[in-house]
Amino acid sequence: MQVDDLELLLHEIGVEYHVRTELYDRQVCTVVSTRTGSTERVAIPIDGFELGKVNANARREREMAYKALDGIASKQQIDKAIQKTADCPEVKERLR
Repeated sequence: MQVDDLELLLHEIGVEYHVRTELYDRQVCTVVSTRTGSTERVAIPIDGFELGKVNANARREREMAYKALDGIASKQQIDKAIQKTADCPEVKERLR
């Protein structure tokens, strides 16, 4: 796999991670709020139960990404891609 192809794949994995976790969070969390100065809506866990469910799902999603790219990309590369796409416009667009 060429570097450009790998970077594109990692980017898509990162975007997909954020979209999937936010959609789950919106189902689990009691509060979905708009960030100050923005129209972006985000789920906010209000207690330990909701926080636990959100965190467990995030771990599951990350493990699925690791398995999907096993032998193609390292966990560190996947983690970096997830970090880099946290505020990606593609994520915001897909969550509208």
